[in-house]
Amino acid sequence: MVSIITGVTHKPASSQQLECFFANHKDWEGYLYIGYPVIGTADGAYHIDAVYLSKEKGLVIFNLVENDNLEDYQDEQDDSYNKIEAKLKSYRDLMYRRNLCVKISVITFAPCIREIASISEYPVCNEKNLESCLDSIQWDNPEYFEKLVDEIAGICGIRSLYEKRRIACWKLQRRRSLAQRHGKRLEMLKAGIGLFLYGRNRICRWMIKTAMHVFGLGMENEYEKNLQI
Repeated sequence: MVSIITGVTHKPASSQQLECFFANHKDWEGYLYIGYPVIGTADGAYHIDAVYLSKEKGLVIFNLVENDNLEDYQDEQDDSYNKIEAKLKSYRDLMYRRNLCVKISVITFAPCIREIASISEYPVCNEKNLESCLDSIQWDNPEYFEKLVDEIAGICGIRSLYEKRRIACWKLQRRRSLAQRHGKRLEMLKAGIGLFLYGRNRICRWMIKTAMHVFGLGMENEYEKNLQI
């Protein structure tokens, strides 16, 4: 299922519908950031409406539209693409020589528009055709996915969810290991106490028999009978 991280957004209606769309697709995997990331540029902070990270799709940018006005939406898609690409190219782990190994796609999500023509180079989607649009996107380098998640989380100022999971798994394994070690120590302690009591009992019995024999009480046999009883 898709993990959804929501920040501050100025487009609540379309953000809510996008969140519901991914929440209803429980068999999908990845991360959806709404209201993230905010990228620093020469012109100031640049806000991305939403991004979807997936091993199969790469990075999908969503430009959200609250009404049916699509004026200059192609330019907005170009700006979003260029800003994200420039930011990701500053991370060496996502590069192979001079090439960025992350597939970047941009979709304008406008749920108020009911009739949308065929998907073009600048796709516009509503809830009806968003799934088919995402199905057409394929990423050939899924081995960079974890690094991509880490870098986007860093850009967003959010600690990597992968890192949180790794720490949680490490803590769980450590607790189990300590419990097993404590269990083994407890068993060794029980065995040691049992051995000590057994040895102590034998010593006591030997001392009593020796005393009876030394003082000539002649009660050794009767003492043994009482012990057996």
